Amino acid sequence: MKPTVILHPLKRIHFSYKSEATLSQFETKFIERYKELHDELATIKDQLLQLNPVIEIVAAEFKNVKKAFDKLREKIIRTECMIGIGAENEVTPGPFNFRPEEINKVLNEFQNIRSGYWGIMLPMHNQFNVVYKRFTDFDDKVELFEKEFSEPLFRNFEIMEIDIRCFDEDMNEFRAKWMAIANLQETCLDKYTDWAKHQTVLVNDSSVLYDRIKKLYQHLNEMQDQDMSDNAKRPGLN
Repeated sequence: MKPTVILHPLKRIHFSYKSEATLSQFETKFIERYKELHDELATIKDQLLQLNPVIEIVAAEFKNVKKAFDKLREKIIRTECMIGIGAENEVTPGPFNFRPEEINKVLNEFQNIRSGYWGIMLPMHNQFNVVYKRFTDFDDKVELFEKEFSEPLFRNFEIMEIDIRCFDEDMNEFRAKWMAIANLQETCLDKYTDWAKHQTVLVNDSSVLYDRIKKLYQHLNEMQDQDMSDNAKRPGLN
């Protein structure tokens, strides 16, 4: 039986025919492949609708990571200023009681927040790559369909049962859906790109800060060794 209306989740697919004659093998395959394009585009739409709020969640959590990073960075800068190393002009030193355990506390806070963030960030990043590639590959699938099916259908319309005017109208509706989903993809891409820009800056800044922390601890250890050496040289009370 010739399919006239296919109630697809993406949109209704409608075909009309010239007669009651049986469809050719080409036309049967044509309808099957056309439905597969709808299947793929509907899947992409669903994935984008799932991805969009996830990007927003990750972007919101990023602000907490950045806040914790800034707190750690300020702590390191102030410690450097107090003991006389680093870029003293980054902040104006004020009254500050140095306690090594305070650095560890702020560092652990940052690492814990960052660890939780990475737990949701990496899946989002991987999900974005999957959807982005799928959407990009979809262009090639449509192009292949047009080359293998649409063009032969229009080129040989005299011997085809499928009414090309009806199909042309349906294909235009399909392209309209495709364009709407492309706009959704652009929205996700813009949000992802904005997040990725800030994420890259934070990764680079974190690498620099960890180098500063390493040097700071080395300096503190040297100071501690020096104090122990000085104490050893002092005469006893006896």
